[in-house]
Amino acid sequence: MRSLELYEMELILNKNGGSLKNYPFMPLPSPDMVLQLGNRLIREQLGYDQEKEKEDLDILLPTLNSDQM
Repeated sequence: MRSLELYEMELILNKNGGSLKNYPFMPLPSPDMVLQLGNRLIREQLGYDQEKEKEDLDILLPTLNSDQM
């Protein structure tokens, strides 16, 4: 369980340009945990808010000109 908590902390730090590696006194999450949870970049890209994207589409679609359509 501790490794999962460390992994979550690492994710939060990564989103803000940091890492647990910047804090020598902090342990790092196990490499196995990182492999089990998959690629961070792919997970972040797939973690978008679908409702917000739909709202943005509904607002922006009517503003496209004919070339953009």
